[in-house]
Amino acid sequence: MKRILFFPTLLLLLIGCGPVVTFEQPQPEGIDSLNVIPRKLIGQYISKDGSGKLTIDRKSMIIIYDYEVKQPKDSVDWDEMTAEDKKHYKVEGNSVIEHIINTDTIFYFSKDYVLKKFKGYYFINSRVDNESWFVQKLKLQKGLLTIGTISGKEELETLEKINESPIDTTTYNIKFTRKQFKSYLASNGFSDVDTFRRIK
Repeated sequence: MKRILFFPTLLLLLIGCGPVVTFEQPQPEGIDSLNVIPRKLIGQYISKDGSGKLTIDRKSMIIIYDYEVKQPKDSVDWDEMTAEDKKHYKVEGNSVIEHIINTDTIFYFSKDYVLKKFKGYYFINSRVDNESWFVQKLKLQKGLLTIGTISGKEELETLEKINESPIDTTTYNIKFTRKQFKSYLASNGFSDVDTFRRIK
C-alpha cells in the first residue's frame, strides 16, 4: 500500500517517540540560506537496512521506504478495502503480510524549508509553525550520508546547559544564538543518526 508522508505527518510520528525539539528561527542564525542543493550531495542513497531509498536533486530530498509488515490475518478488515488495496496483502497461514511504500519529503525549496551550511554540515530547517522550526543535520563523508536529529535525555540536558535556562517542556522550543548553536554541535548534538550509502 502506498502512503505519502509530508512533514506534518512525519512530525506527528516523531512526537510519538518522544519530545520534538524545535527552534524559534532557522539554524544557525545569521547564516545565509542556500538556493540550490550543492552538487556534491546530489545522487541516490540506500538506508542501512535496505528499506529506504533517498534521492537528492538540485531542489529536493525525498525518501521512499519499501517494506513489509506481518500481522494476524484477523486484524485486517478486508470488507473495507478496495481491490487495489488488497493487492498489497499476501496471506500466509494465519498471518497476512502487507507491502508498504512510504514517500517522505525531507526537503524541497519553499517558504517552509530552509537549507544552510555551517562548519562542514548542512542543516535542513522545516517549518512547524510561525515560531517553530524542526532542524536536521546532514553530513556526507566517503559516500555515507548521515541525517541527525535531536533525541534523548542527554541531549535535552546539553541544550538546557548551553541555553543557560530550563527548556519549556510544553513546547520544547528554543532560541539559540549562532555561538550557542556552535557549542551544541561541538557537544555531539543531533546524535540520533540515520545512515545512507551512496549508490549513484
